[in-house]
Amino acid sequence: MSIKSQLASVFGRPFLLVVAMAAFGFAGWHLWPVWEDHRRWRNAEEALERRDFAVAINHLKEIVERNPKDSQSRFMLARTLRRAGKYDDAKLELRRSDWVSDIVQLEEQLLHVQQLGTRGPIRDGLKAALFAKHPDERAILEAIVMGDRHVLDLDHAAMWLNIWVDHFPEDWTGRQWRAELMESFKHFDEAKTDYLKLLQLKPEKTEVYRRLGFLALADKSQFAEAEDWFQKYLKHHTDDAESWFGIARSRSGRGETEGAIAALEKTLAAQPAHGEAMLLMASLRLEMAQPAESLRWLEKAKSTRTEVGKLEYQLFQVYTRLGNAMEAAKHEAKFKRSRQLTQELDQSLGQLLKEPGQPERHHRIGELYVALERDQDAERWFLGALHQDQRYRPSHLALAELYARRTDADSGYQAELHRRVAEKLAEKK
Repeated sequence: MSIKSQLASVFGRPFLLVVAMAAFGFAGWHLWPVWEDHRRWRNAEEALERRDFAVAINHLKEIVERNPKDSQSRFMLARTLRRAGKYDDAKLELRRSDWVSDIVQLEEQLLHVQQLGTRGPIRDGLKAALFAKHPDERAILEAIVMGDRHVLDLDHAAMWLNIWVDHFPEDWTGRQWRAELMESFKHFDEAKTDYLKLLQLKPEKTEVYRRLGFLALADKSQFAEAEDWFQKYLKHHTDDAESWFGIARSRSGRGETEGAIAALEKTLAAQPAHGEAMLLMASLRLEMAQPAESLRWLEKAKSTRTEVGKLEYQLFQVYTRLGNAMEAAKHEAKFKRSRQLTQELDQSLGQLLKEPGQPERHHRIGELYVALERDQDAERWFLGALHQDQRYRPSHLALAELYARRTDADSGYQAELHRRVAEKLAEKK
């Protein structure tokens, strides 16, 4: 007679059932943490696929807290923190990780280039790794594109993005970033091709409809096509101010004044401080022979962040219509100056991909942004010039002046730092 039969005869079948349940409970108690970690790892991977780094970090932290010696999970946490721009936390976790040394060394390089861009031997080494089809090729591409975009080394960013799309044609992130870069350089056909492919790869990325709408407006003023794209986006986001503004521009371009005003009212209901919408409303009111109403909208637009050139041009028009020659002349001079600067800015931006690696061009773009009262953009371009050449003295001087205009302590420190560097560079001449 088997042990099972003997136990059944002595204690009865209910006893066996209790024993079995206890055994399963004991096994489940021990296996639950494993199942839970597996679930969290899977959830982290899904979050990373949609670039939801905050969610992925939370899942990975839970795993690491329960398993402090899990080197792979700790390394993945460090990489995800780096991708999310949390560089200090990434460094800390990377130091704690006991993962494969070659992989850790690569991650340290990626942590560096994502913050400071690629240059010199690091650029050459990473480029060689890409063409050798390194197992971490996609992670390398993402980090170097982010780094070069951050320091405005856009010609190299474009090169990396071309490699990314060529090597990973079904990867939506590289496709989206290349589309955005091409759009910024007014390469509209290339941008549209990538946006349409992006929709095939990720139909749920409905924000691409809106990007295609503004692309159609910028490219040969394709008003009807633009409105179609904006309407598609509004099916998913009914109160989106930018889409209603795009529709207003489309209708205004087709001469549908009342329809444009209705769309602008929707825009301002969703975003009351929409400066561009106020400018367009002012323009339409002037077309309707309502200069006083137009001026009212322009006065409201002054308190918003809107393009100085557009505002000055419309003020010139309104004051001309109102017969105020003195005010009209003042605003005419301002808008002509702004138009000249904007034209030079467009030309300089258009030359970046054709003539890369010139700190002078980056610096000049920074100067143009300063003249256009866009200091944050200017700061990025001056720093971009220093990425091209750390010894480029004019950009150190420009940054010192720019930071000196701010009142926070860190800006004061940065102003003094760049001033001293500029002085040392002058001494070495």
